[in-house]
Amino acid sequence: MPEATAYHGHDVQLPASKRLNGFVLLALSGVFLASFILPAPDGDYFTICAFKNLTGLPCPGCGLTHSFCALVRGHLAQAFEYNILGPAVFLFSVLAWIRSALVLAGWYRQALAMDLFAKRFRIAWAFVAVFVVFGVGRIVYLLISRPDLLSSSPVARLLAWITH
Repeated sequence: MPEATAYHGHDVQLPASKRLNGFVLLALSGVFLASFILPAPDGDYFTICAFKNLTGLPCPGCGLTHSFCALVRGHLAQAFEYNILGPAVFLFSVLAWIRSALVLAGWYRQALAMDLFAKRFRIAWAFVAVFVVFGVGRIVYLLISRPDLLSSSPVARLLAWITH
């Protein structure tokens, strides 16, 4: 695979290695398969989110797994309830899966077209900004509407123990 190529007048790098794209394709295939196989639990459930386990508050990514599970079953409204960004993250993941499949299939021009589109509209930066604003906004909203969430967290208990 050549180092760089011209595409519609742009000198651009070709997509990352096939090994990296193979990993992305395999990892996202696993996520999609798990979303299809596993039902989203209702009520209290075990979470691996360190932020939520320490603070009692959800991080911006909390609810994404539930949202993905709802999406693959066609429950769009429920997916938004779990995490309002869930459908967008799912779509972004599907596009990353497609891009990786294009690279592995040797369809570099199509992968480059996706890269140029994302670069032109600064999709990655916009996505990160929206994710951060959503996360901070959700935490502020929860602290205002349910201040008891933070007071029962391990971090709050540790701070109370230290200050008393």
